[in-house]
Amino acid sequence: MAPKSVRTVLSVLFFVFLMAMWVCAFTICAPLTLLLLPFVSRHRRQNIVGRVWRSFNVFLISPLWGLKVIGCETKDSKRTIFMINHASNCDPFLAASALYPWECKWICKGSLMKVPFGGWCLSLAGDLAVHFTKEKDGWGTKKGSVSSMMSEAASLLREDYPIAVFPEGVRTTDPFGPLQTFKPGFFDLAMKEGARISPVVITNSHEAWGVHDWRVNPVTCYCKIGKPIEASTYDSVEKLIADVHAVMTRMRSETFSYSRAKLKA
Repeated sequence: MAPKSVRTVLSVLFFVFLMAMWVCAFTICAPLTLLLLPFVSRHRRQNIVGRVWRSFNVFLISPLWGLKVIGCETKDSKRTIFMINHASNCDPFLAASALYPWECKWICKGSLMKVPFGGWCLSLAGDLAVHFTKEKDGWGTKKGSVSSMMSEAASLLREDYPIAVFPEGVRTTDPFGPLQTFKPGFFDLAMKEGARISPVVITNSHEAWGVHDWRVNPVTCYCKIGKPIEASTYDSVEKLIADVHAVMTRMRSETFSYSRAKLKA
Protein backbone atom coordinates (compact mmCIF):
# COMPACT_ATOMS: atom_id res chain seq x y z
CA MET A 1 0.00 0.00 0.00
CA ALA A 2 1.28 3.48 -0.87
CA PRO A 3 2.33 5.88 1.93
CA LYS A 4 -0.52 7.94 3.42
CA SER A 5 0.84 11.22 2.03
CA VAL A 6 0.97 9.76 -1.48
CA ARG A 7 -2.52 8.34 -1.10
CA THR A 8 -3.81 11.73 0.04
CA VAL A 9 -2.46 13.46 -3.07
CA LEU A 10 -3.75 10.66 -5.31
CA SER A 11 -7.15 10.83 -3.67
CA VAL A 12 -7.51 14.59 -4.22
CA LEU A 13 -6.53 14.17 -7.87
CA PHE A 14 -8.92 11.22 -8.19
CA PHE A 15 -11.90 13.18 -6.86
CA VAL A 16 -11.11 16.13 -9.14
CA PHE A 17 -10.89 13.73 -12.08
CA LEU A 18 -14.09 11.99 -10.96
CA MET A 19 -16.04 15.23 -10.88
CA ALA A 20 -14.64 16.28 -14.27
CA MET A 21 -15.72 12.93 -15.75
CA TRP A 22 -19.19 13.28 -14.23
CA VAL A 23 -19.62 16.79 -15.60
CA CYS A 24 -18.55 15.64 -19.07
CA ALA A 25 -20.86 12.62 -18.86
CA PHE A 26 -23.85 14.75 -17.89
CA THR A 27 -23.24 17.26 -20.68
CA ILE A 28 -23.55 14.34 -23.11
CA CYS A 29 -26.22 12.23 -21.39
CA ALA A 30 -28.71 15.05 -20.80
CA PRO A 31 -28.88 16.29 -24.43
CA LEU A 32 -28.82 12.69 -25.67
CA THR A 33 -31.85 11.91 -23.52
CA LEU A 34 -33.76 14.85 -24.99
CA LEU A 35 -32.70 13.93 -28.53
CA LEU A 36 -33.89 10.33 -28.16
CA LEU A 37 -37.08 11.16 -26.26
CA PRO A 38 -39.45 11.33 -29.27
CA PHE A 39 -37.99 8.35 -31.12
CA VAL A 40 -37.36 5.37 -28.83
CA SER A 41 -39.02 3.67 -25.87
CA ARG A 42 -38.05 4.62 -22.32
CA HIS A 43 -36.06 1.46 -21.63
CA ARG A 44 -34.30 1.63 -24.98
CA ARG A 45 -33.43 5.29 -24.40
CA GLN A 46 -32.11 4.58 -20.91
CA ASN A 47 -30.07 1.69 -22.26
CA ILE A 48 -28.38 3.92 -24.85
CA VAL A 49 -27.73 6.68 -22.32
CA GLY A 50 -26.55 4.10 -19.79
CA ARG A 51 -23.91 2.79 -22.18
CA VAL A 52 -22.52 6.30 -22.58
CA TRP A 53 -22.57 6.89 -18.82
CA ARG A 54 -20.97 3.55 -18.02
CA SER A 55 -18.17 4.14 -20.57
CA PHE A 56 -17.11 7.21 -18.56
CA ASN A 57 -16.91 5.05 -15.43
CA VAL A 58 -14.75 2.50 -17.26
CA PHE A 59 -12.38 5.28 -18.28
CA LEU A 60 -12.44 6.66 -14.72
CA ILE A 61 -10.76 3.65 -13.11
CA SER A 62 -8.03 3.14 -15.70
CA PRO A 63 -5.51 5.74 -14.44
CA LEU A 64 -5.67 4.48 -10.85
CA TRP A 65 -6.79 0.85 -10.56
CA GLY A 66 -5.81 -2.15 -12.59
CA LEU A 67 -8.64 -4.60 -13.22
CA LYS A 68 -8.08 -8.13 -14.47
CA VAL A 69 -11.07 -10.32 -15.38
CA ILE A 70 -9.57 -13.78 -14.88
CA GLY A 71 -12.58 -15.72 -16.12
CA CYS A 72 -16.01 -15.17 -17.64
CA GLU A 73 -18.45 -18.07 -18.02
CA THR A 74 -21.44 -15.85 -18.87
CA LYS A 75 -21.83 -15.50 -22.64
CA ASP A 76 -24.66 -12.98 -22.80
CA SER A 77 -26.59 -10.75 -20.42
CA LYS A 78 -30.21 -11.33 -21.46
CA ARG A 79 -32.63 -11.78 -18.54
CA THR A 80 -29.67 -11.94 -16.18
CA ILE A 81 -29.24 -10.67 -12.64
CA PHE A 82 -25.56 -10.21 -11.85
CA MET A 83 -24.93 -10.82 -8.14
CA ILE A 84 -21.73 -9.13 -6.91
CA ASN A 85 -19.90 -9.23 -3.57
CA HIS A 86 -19.39 -5.89 -1.86
CA ALA A 87 -16.24 -4.94 0.05
CA SER A 88 -15.34 -1.45 -1.15
CA ASN A 89 -16.51 2.00 -2.20
CA CYS A 90 -15.16 1.36 -5.69
CA ASP A 91 -17.00 -1.93 -6.35
CA PRO A 92 -19.64 -0.28 -8.59
CA PHE A 93 -16.92 1.25 -10.78
CA LEU A 94 -14.95 -2.00 -10.98
CA ALA A 95 -17.97 -4.21 -11.59
CA ALA A 96 -19.37 -1.92 -14.28
CA SER A 97 -15.98 -2.01 -15.99
CA ALA A 98 -15.75 -5.81 -15.71
CA LEU A 99 -19.25 -6.25 -17.20
CA TYR A 100 -18.77 -3.64 -19.96
CA PRO A 101 -20.00 -3.49 -22.73
CA TRP A 102 -23.05 -5.14 -21.18
CA GLU A 103 -25.29 -2.38 -19.90
CA CYS A 104 -26.88 -3.31 -16.58
CA LYS A 105 -29.36 -1.37 -14.52
CA TRP A 106 -27.93 -0.98 -11.03
CA ILE A 107 -29.69 -1.02 -7.68
CA CYS A 108 -28.57 1.98 -5.62
CA LYS A 109 -29.57 4.27 -2.78
CA GLY A 110 -32.06 6.91 -3.85
CA SER A 111 -29.91 9.59 -2.19
CA LEU A 112 -27.12 8.89 -4.69
CA MET A 113 -29.31 10.15 -7.52
CA LYS A 114 -29.27 13.60 -5.92
CA VAL A 115 -25.48 13.86 -6.21
CA PRO A 116 -24.72 16.54 -8.82
CA PHE A 117 -23.85 15.28 -12.30
CA GLY A 118 -22.98 11.69 -11.36
CA GLY A 119 -26.26 11.04 -9.56
CA TRP A 120 -28.20 12.79 -12.31
CA CYS A 121 -26.59 10.45 -14.83
CA LEU A 122 -27.68 7.44 -12.72
CA SER A 123 -31.24 8.69 -13.04
CA LEU A 124 -30.99 9.35 -16.78
CA ALA A 125 -29.54 5.85 -17.26
CA GLY A 126 -32.57 4.31 -15.57
CA ASP A 127 -30.80 2.81 -12.58
CA LEU A 128 -33.16 1.62 -9.86
CA ALA A 129 -33.33 3.47 -6.54
CA VAL A 130 -34.11 2.18 -3.07
CA HIS A 131 -35.35 5.09 -0.94
CA PHE A 132 -34.29 4.75 2.69
CA THR A 133 -35.73 6.54 5.73
CA LYS A 134 -34.36 7.32 9.21
CA GLU A 135 -36.18 4.35 10.70
CA LYS A 136 -34.25 1.18 11.66
CA ASP A 137 -31.02 3.16 12.06
CA GLY A 138 -31.33 4.60 8.56
CA TRP A 139 -32.27 1.33 6.86
CA GLY A 140 -36.02 1.77 6.84
CA THR A 141 -37.55 2.12 3.37
CA LYS A 142 -40.04 4.62 2.05
CA LYS A 143 -43.50 3.12 1.78
CA GLY A 144 -44.15 1.69 -1.67
CA SER A 145 -40.64 2.41 -2.98
CA VAL A 146 -39.42 -1.20 -2.83
CA SER A 147 -42.47 -2.65 -4.59
CA SER A 148 -42.21 0.06 -7.26
CA MET A 149 -38.51 -0.66 -7.77
CA MET A 150 -39.10 -4.43 -7.97
CA SER A 151 -41.89 -3.91 -10.48
CA GLU A 152 -39.56 -1.86 -12.68
CA ALA A 153 -36.85 -4.53 -12.32
CA ALA A 154 -39.32 -7.22 -13.44
CA SER A 155 -40.27 -5.09 -16.44
CA LEU A 156 -36.61 -4.77 -17.43
CA LEU A 157 -36.01 -8.52 -17.19
CA ARG A 158 -39.05 -9.22 -19.37
CA GLU A 159 -37.44 -7.05 -22.04
CA ASP A 160 -34.14 -8.96 -21.71
CA TYR A 161 -32.27 -6.16 -19.94
CA PRO A 162 -29.79 -7.23 -17.23
CA ILE A 163 -29.70 -6.01 -13.63
CA ALA A 164 -26.71 -5.71 -11.27
CA VAL A 165 -27.18 -6.23 -7.53
CA PHE A 166 -25.03 -6.35 -4.40
CA PRO A 167 -26.99 -9.09 -2.57
CA GLU A 168 -25.20 -8.44 0.74
CA GLY A 169 -26.86 -5.02 0.76
CA VAL A 170 -23.99 -3.23 2.49
CA ARG A 171 -20.20 -3.30 2.22
CA THR A 172 -18.46 -5.80 4.45
CA THR A 173 -15.89 -4.63 6.98
CA ASP A 174 -14.23 -8.06 6.88
CA PRO A 175 -13.18 -8.66 3.24
CA PHE A 176 -11.45 -11.96 4.12
CA GLY A 177 -14.31 -13.24 6.25
CA PRO A 178 -17.42 -15.07 5.03
CA LEU A 179 -19.79 -13.36 2.65
CA GLN A 180 -22.61 -11.62 4.48
CA THR A 181 -26.19 -12.89 4.44
CA PHE A 182 -27.84 -12.30 1.07
CA LYS A 183 -31.06 -10.31 0.86
CA PRO A 184 -33.82 -12.48 -0.67
CA GLY A 185 -35.66 -9.90 -2.83
CA PHE A 186 -33.89 -10.35 -6.16
CA PHE A 187 -33.57 -14.09 -5.75
CA ASP A 188 -37.33 -14.26 -5.40
CA LEU A 189 -37.70 -11.99 -8.44
CA ALA A 190 -35.35 -14.22 -10.47
CA MET A 191 -37.49 -17.27 -9.72
CA LYS A 192 -40.75 -15.48 -10.57
CA GLU A 193 -39.41 -14.06 -13.84
CA GLY A 194 -37.43 -17.11 -14.92
CA ALA A 195 -34.21 -15.09 -14.92
CA ARG A 196 -30.64 -16.29 -14.67
CA ILE A 197 -28.32 -15.37 -11.81
CA SER A 198 -24.71 -14.79 -12.79
CA PRO A 199 -22.32 -14.73 -9.80
CA VAL A 200 -19.55 -12.11 -9.87
CA VAL A 201 -16.70 -11.77 -7.38
CA ILE A 202 -14.18 -8.97 -7.00
CA THR A 203 -11.07 -9.21 -4.81
CA ASN A 204 -8.52 -6.63 -3.60
CA SER A 205 -11.06 -3.80 -3.94
CA HIS A 206 -10.92 -3.32 -0.14
CA GLU A 207 -7.33 -2.13 -0.67
CA ALA A 208 -8.29 0.13 -3.57
CA TRP A 209 -10.78 2.16 -1.51
CA GLY A 210 -11.53 0.97 2.01
CA VAL A 211 -14.94 1.12 3.65
CA HIS A 212 -13.96 3.61 6.37
CA ASP A 213 -11.23 5.45 4.46
CA TRP A 214 -11.75 8.34 2.06
CA ARG A 215 -8.32 7.78 0.53
CA VAL A 216 -7.82 5.61 -2.53
CA ASN A 217 -4.86 3.36 -3.25
CA PRO A 218 -3.38 2.30 -6.63
CA VAL A 219 -3.74 -1.49 -6.71
CA THR A 220 -4.74 -4.22 -9.13
CA CYS A 221 -8.13 -5.82 -8.52
CA TYR A 222 -9.34 -9.15 -9.83
CA CYS A 223 -12.76 -10.21 -11.04
CA LYS A 224 -14.35 -13.50 -11.98
CA ILE A 225 -17.75 -13.89 -13.66
CA GLY A 226 -19.26 -17.30 -13.07
CA LYS A 227 -21.60 -19.61 -14.94
CA PRO A 228 -25.24 -18.47 -14.89
CA ILE A 229 -27.62 -20.30 -12.57
CA GLU A 230 -31.15 -20.86 -13.86
CA ALA A 231 -33.42 -19.63 -11.08
CA SER A 232 -36.47 -21.27 -12.69
CA THR A 233 -35.10 -24.72 -11.80
CA TYR A 234 -35.49 -23.98 -8.07
CA ASP A 235 -38.63 -24.36 -6.00
CA SER A 236 -37.18 -22.67 -2.91
CA VAL A 237 -35.72 -19.17 -2.56
CA GLU A 238 -33.69 -20.37 0.42
CA LYS A 239 -32.07 -23.13 -1.63
CA LEU A 240 -31.29 -20.73 -4.47
CA ILE A 241 -29.69 -18.25 -2.07
CA ALA A 242 -27.65 -21.00 -0.41
CA ASP A 243 -26.36 -22.30 -3.75
CA VAL A 244 -25.42 -18.84 -5.07
CA HIS A 245 -23.75 -17.99 -1.75
CA ALA A 246 -21.73 -21.23 -1.93
CA VAL A 247 -20.71 -20.64 -5.54
CA MET A 248 -19.60 -17.06 -4.85
CA THR A 249 -17.68 -18.19 -1.75
CA ARG A 250 -15.79 -20.73 -3.84
CA MET A 251 -15.17 -18.26 -6.67
CA ARG A 252 -13.88 -15.64 -4.24
CA SER A 253 -11.47 -18.15 -2.70
CA GLU A 254 -10.18 -19.06 -6.17
CA THR A 255 -9.76 -15.41 -7.09
CA PHE A 256 -7.92 -14.62 -3.85
CA SER A 257 -5.59 -17.56 -4.55
CA TYR A 258 -4.95 -16.29 -8.07
CA SER A 259 -4.15 -12.76 -6.86
CA ARG A 260 -1.79 -14.06 -4.14
CA ALA A 261 0.01 -16.19 -6.72
CA LYS A 262 0.46 -13.13 -8.93
CA LEU A 263 1.91 -11.13 -6.02
CA LYS A 264 4.44 -13.90 -5.32
CA ALA A 265 5.41 -14.28 -8.98
